[in-house]
Amino acid sequence: MGPGAVRSQTIRRLILVCSLIALSVAHLTRAGSDAETSIPRGLDDLYAVFKDEIRAGVAGAHYRGLGNRWQLDGIVYNHVFQALNAYDLLRKVESTSFSGRTELLRRQTTTVAQGFERVLDSIPWPKFRVDLESDRIVLAAPQELTVAHGVRQPVLFFLRNATNASRAMTLSSTELAFEPDRVDVASGQTRYLVGTLEAQKPGGARIGLRIAAGGGLVHDGSVRVAVQETGWLVATVTEGDARAIARVRVTDSSGRYWPPEEHNDGLILKMHGPEHDQIAQRWFYADGSFRVRVPAGRIRVAIRRGLEYSGIDEDVEIEPGRSVQKELKLTRWADMRARGWYSGDLHIHYLDPATALFESKAEDIHVASVLVFNNIGSISAREHFTGALDRISDSEHLVYYDEEFRNNDLGHIGLLKLKRLVDPISTGYLGTTREWLFRADVFNNFEVQPSPNTADAGSPDRLLLDATRATHRQGGLVNWAHLRDELEFPLDAALGELDAVDILTNTRLENALPSWYHLLNCGLRLPATAGTDRGGPALPIGHQRTYVRLKDRFTYDGWIEGIRQGRSFVTNNPMLTLTVNGLDPGGEVRMAEPGEVEIRAEAVSRLPFQRLELVINGDVVRAENADATGRRARMHLRVPLQESAWIAARVSGEKHPELIYYPHPRWSKPVFAHTSPIYVRYRDQKIEKAESARYLLDRIAKLESWALDDAYFANDERKSEALRTIRRGKEFYQTIAQLPSGAR
Repeated sequence: MGPGAVRSQTIRRLILVCSLIALSVAHLTRAGSDAETSIPRGLDDLYAVFKDEIRAGVAGAHYRGLGNRWQLDGIVYNHVFQALNAYDLLRKVESTSFSGRTELLRRQTTTVAQGFERVLDSIPWPKFRVDLESDRIVLAAPQELTVAHGVRQPVLFFLRNATNASRAMTLSSTELAFEPDRVDVASGQTRYLVGTLEAQKPGGARIGLRIAAGGGLVHDGSVRVAVQETGWLVATVTEGDARAIARVRVTDSSGRYWPPEEHNDGLILKMHGPEHDQIAQRWFYADGSFRVRVPAGRIRVAIRRGLEYSGIDEDVEIEPGRSVQKELKLTRWADMRARGWYSGDLHIHYLDPATALFESKAEDIHVASVLVFNNIGSISAREHFTGALDRISDSEHLVYYDEEFRNNDLGHIGLLKLKRLVDPISTGYLGTTREWLFRADVFNNFEVQPSPNTADAGSPDRLLLDATRATHRQGGLVNWAHLRDELEFPLDAALGELDAVDILTNTRLENALPSWYHLLNCGLRLPATAGTDRGGPALPIGHQRTYVRLKDRFTYDGWIEGIRQGRSFVTNNPMLTLTVNGLDPGGEVRMAEPGEVEIRAEAVSRLPFQRLELVINGDVVRAENADATGRRARMHLRVPLQESAWIAARVSGEKHPELIYYPHPRWSKPVFAHTSPIYVRYRDQKIEKAESARYLLDRIAKLESWALDDAYFANDERKSEALRTIRRGKEFYQTIAQLPSGAR
């Protein structure tokens, strides 16, 4: 075939696809704007096609619960996700009576139609259009289908009835399987169904297709099929002499994802895309080996395992009809455990014990803290809580079920090392019982009608201090779960009820770091932590994590106490070390007279970064650029001090394609790491900065205003008690704020 023929065929295919999409969307949108408010059947059809790709309400082992019927990948997955969520909301609107329902139903029908328009536009399936006219059936189809030998290929059919009466249309083929094969199509309506084609031998062939519509109308046609040769990749994943669990992605030369023959576990990651803010990227977990049928030719195999392993990106040539055996060897670029550092994710949701352990191994995490939480009446993972280390844990991977206690306005706190859950787990709006419509991990923005996020008599507001005190009474640790613009963290810190703060999980660094630094500048020794808020398969556990250095053997109690004592750093890739006079983070250097401290810091990373910075009392006092590779920086210096201080190191870089994209763009991070502080105590002087106290007083004032005007307390006594407690926090910061500028 010459270049002109190829160009003509390409244009014909493009015209066909565009006409199919324009026809279907025009019909769906018109249906949404008419006075009749019933949902067009075509939307029901498309929902039925895709609903088992991404199910709602999964828990335990998320990936298995999703369905993954079509193994969609890339931007089309984003579009399907949005369309399904929009349809769910449409059905909810349809079933509810309220003022303005008819107009909202129209608007939401249009939103769903537009959502499925994007699906039809982006999905790479062959598309057939069948037009039923009064005296004939017209089939518009691609001149040729290209399918892979032995691989199921979905084919999407548009069935349009242009007559003035409802008709039943039946499709049959010896090669295409239809489910269902008969569809009732009303006058002027377009319906959809999917057929699947699985070519049993390579080469060229024609497939026959019969379409019948009653009244003697029959169309017999055929389409040429080009069947690509396929082969098998049979691979093992090893570390040293042993097989290893890892995350795997196999793609062909066009970038199409190819799933393994058998797998139950995987991820659909939310990644930065080259043409979109975020894009779905499907991976599977291989438990030491996998087998994938792929087109003959060159394929790409990508393997990842946590932060400390070098990535594998290897091209493999597949011969037609042959199996290629391949060993893929994992190697570490860092071994933090050998240096006494153990990693953990302090913020995971939903996972059952078996999945938490499996994914901990796959992502090289030592501690998985799965948090029981209450989301508007739905409590997850409570059945797994025992008040002790889960029995599934092994010597290198610890699974513990703890709790996230939440209030929509006041903030969220992680209650760790619990022996008993602290009820009611959520207060205020988050503790009320509401229906949760949407699938987890929404890709891109999804607009819904606003609803009042307010407490009620069934779930009144109350300060989080009740929960922090209950935690401390049982020897637990309180971790502020997201250091962001929430109301209560300055109060809890001032009253000694916070033990650590998470500066990475669903935060903005430009807000989290100043808030943390101001707390430290008021003499509040709060180490840094990090987790992921893993709530579905769009996030791998541990993609940002907390490292804790242990003095003795690895235990959960020892790891939690390491956090309490500040022996930690947080990172999404760089490995960061800091010493002051030979002491690690959490340590204290005592000085009786003015003098110098010796500081050493080093950062090493698989992903490139820009700078290693030294922070003293909130100010960057020294910065070293990364070396020519962008992956290493170090500093060694002596700093004169004649006041008490906290000293930390941090690493900053740019956003990177391998970093995970969070539900909100502002929460997505660049390459980053930060140590907890090392403290210098000069004589008996405290660290007290008046400007930091004034910053936190502004936060306390907002908390007080909320308690006075916006909160829904159970009774006046509860409100008065809260206001008295808030005044105690104000007094703490007022004492520091009144100090002369530069004092202490």
